[in-house]
Amino acid sequence: MHKAFHSLIGLFFILMLSCCQTPSANQGTPNSNPEIQFAKNFTIENKKGYSVLTVKNPWKGSNQIFKYVVHPRGAPVPTGLKNAVFIPTPIKSVACLSTTHVGLLNFLDAGDLITAMSGTAYVYDEKIRQRIQSNEITELGNSENLNFEKLIEAAPDVVFTYSLGTDNNMAKMKELGIKPVILAEYMDHSPLARAEWVKFLAVLLGKQQLANQKFDKIATEYHQLEAKVKNLKQPSVFTGMGYEGNWYVPGGESYVAQNIKDAGGNYLWKDQKGHSSIMLDFEAVFDKAKETDVWINVGIVNNKEDISKIDERYAKFNAYQSGRIFNGNARVSQGGGYDIYESAVVHPHIVLKDMIKIFHPNTIPDHKLYYYQQLK
Repeated sequence: MHKAFHSLIGLFFILMLSCCQTPSANQGTPNSNPEIQFAKNFTIENKKGYSVLTVKNPWKGSNQIFKYVVHPRGAPVPTGLKNAVFIPTPIKSVACLSTTHVGLLNFLDAGDLITAMSGTAYVYDEKIRQRIQSNEITELGNSENLNFEKLIEAAPDVVFTYSLGTDNNMAKMKELGIKPVILAEYMDHSPLARAEWVKFLAVLLGKQQLANQKFDKIATEYHQLEAKVKNLKQPSVFTGMGYEGNWYVPGGESYVAQNIKDAGGNYLWKDQKGHSSIMLDFEAVFDKAKETDVWINVGIVNNKEDISKIDERYAKFNAYQSGRIFNGNARVSQGGGYDIYESAVVHPHIVLKDMIKIFHPNTIPDHKLYYYQQLK
């Protein structure tokens, strides 16, 4: 049981790495369309008196398009727009179906708008956890088995949802008069693209100015960090752990691969086309990664002994023997909430700093690992 449990969670960790204040009056919709620099899967069109948000690639293999018409509360509802969800603003309450939504909302100083969510046990943010404990935030169960009675009772203005391959209860919500808004930041495959989804939320919250200012600052710092390591010698890097004889490694165009590249690492499968994880057998990974310098994202393990207990062959990797194993579990709540699944989406520059510290320790000597830690 111990071995199977840790291997399964480790697989989940690998695959997962490849939502306050009322909106301010002076942060309304700008006159021109905002520039989307990195994200590929949403657009913002600002019209006279309203905005149209479009999600183009909601989940893998889907060609569905979701449109949201955002208009001032009390103003005439725009006409001539079919198959869209109409959302009056300012939004006063939201339900969240992912802890990532907490990170996105907190970035825009809007965490206080959360009145219901699923998976509350896995929240990291202390303020949100306190509100959960005091029943200010309603627990909705898991996203596959939502408690619709509680969702109706919570009566949020919108529900932030996501999907890994189905509509994830969106049709049911619409039947009940609830407005789901799909967030597909995980379908973008660069750290800055995922973070840029704050601009999508900002339209709903009336916080475009805040989102643009904060995001631009992060993007600038991110590029400055990239430049620091561009011409340095790259350590070789591999990720994850095996599960039942197989090993899932991120594709060469995945989010994880991009992270490693930006931080000045040489990812072993960088030439493998595609964003999805690739299934290999243990021996294939061992043959290629045995002499590799750095091992990251090894799953829910706390030390090297946990790793070798799962499979003694792990101890034969060079990275194991040199001690250069790093995991994104430096910030974990008592309930098992990982901050790297929550706030890291809007702090790609901090994740990048961690990676650079791991790959090139002397490049940013004053930085202390934040999301990651070295396993002893």
